[in-house]
Amino acid sequence: MDYASRLRAWLEAHKTYPKRARMRREEGVVHVHFAVDRDGRLLRGDVVSSSGFASLDAEAMAMLDRSNPFPGAPHSVRGERIEVSTPVEFFLTR
Repeated sequence: MDYASRLRAWLEAHKTYPKRARMRREEGVVHVHFAVDRDGRLLRGDVVSSSGFASLDAEAMAMLDRSNPFPGAPHSVRGERIEVSTPVEFFLTR
């Protein structure tokens, strides 16, 4: 698994579905962009595309905070700052 995939899996493990959004049956995809340093510390994170629901967008940002620190970068990854863009999906099972 490459490092970006590890970071995405780490995020997914820290995702929760907001209770109020679940009750309102809100669903959507939030696109986030974030940067970590080589030690996995979150440097910044932004919503680059909204789900259309403030509660889901806020959860995506809270998920970034809960995920901090991320796994550190392996030696094969170059640079002091690693940037990742990823969708965060919120869908209820039907």
